[in-house]
Formats: sequence, structure tokens, C-alpha cells
Amino acid sequence: MSLYKKILMKMSGNRFMQRKLQRRIDKLQYYLGIVTGDKPEESGEMGVFDLVRKKCLTPYCIFDVGANTGQYF
Repeated sequence: MSLYKKILMKMSGNRFMQRKLQRRIDKLQYYLGIVTGDKPEESGEMGVFDLVRKKCLTPYCIFDVGANTGQYF
């Protein structure tokens, strides 16, 4: 293991730094859109439902297949 990696492990291997790193990870995931659409009102799903109700005749079927490859667009 390189000296750089050893120093980095030593600096980040404590509870204080682990909490700081976890907060940084949480912020970055939020900026990437991960875990930001957990409620239908926030994810845009309600808008889709409203559009389907206006444009389509009943009965209708909606498939929510998600983003299984990690793409949140």
C-alpha cells in the first residue's frame, strides 16, 4: 500500500471523519438526484397521473419500472 493511501486511511479511519464523509456522500447523492423523489408529489409522478386521467380513457394501466441502471433523469 502506498504511503498516500496509508495516510488517508489513518486520517479517515475515525468516527468524526466517518460522519463528515457520510454527510458529504449524502449531499452528493442529493445533488445527483438520488433519494430525492421518494414522494409522488416531489418525483413528478402525480403530474403523470393527472395527465393520464385527462388524456386516456379508463381503464388504464401504468407501469413504473424505475431506474434500475442508476440513471435518474
